[in-house]
Amino acid sequence: MLQKSITEHSVLTMEELEEIAFNNTVEDIDSVLTDLLLGNSMEHYLSATRFFRDLVNYNIKGLSSEEIKQHFGSMRFFEIIEDNLNSDDSVKRNDAAYTLGKVCAFTSIPKIKLALDKFISVDAEYADSLKFELEWLIESQKHA
Repeated sequence: MLQKSITEHSVLTMEELEEIAFNNTVEDIDSVLTDLLLGNSMEHYLSATRFFRDLVNYNIKGLSSEEIKQHFGSMRFFEIIEDNLNSDDSVKRNDAAYTLGKVCAFTSIPKIKLALDKFISVDAEYADSLKFELEWLIESQKHA
């Protein structure tokens, strides 16, 4: 049911997002998001990252974005996203960089730097995206 709620809409309304968040534990949400990230469906993968970005940015569950990131950061979700910075799939790579930047995942800065070093001479467009997200994170961290 939770997975269907996350994947059946391209965009969730604030009410739908809150209903999902308040009726499920962080662990349950993490489990479903992890399954979606590891599955074979790009649509499900993108639904999972979009849901997570909304969860963090709209301060759902009454937790600060830092508290939400700490919950998920200790789970498999962030590890998968960070791993996808180096994916062979350009959509996953770009979405991973965007997600980490959008949620101000400061702990991911070293992984973004490594991906930048790897792709700077291989994929200039992706390297530019990584540079932008890295600069965004470093600047945001100064003001956090």
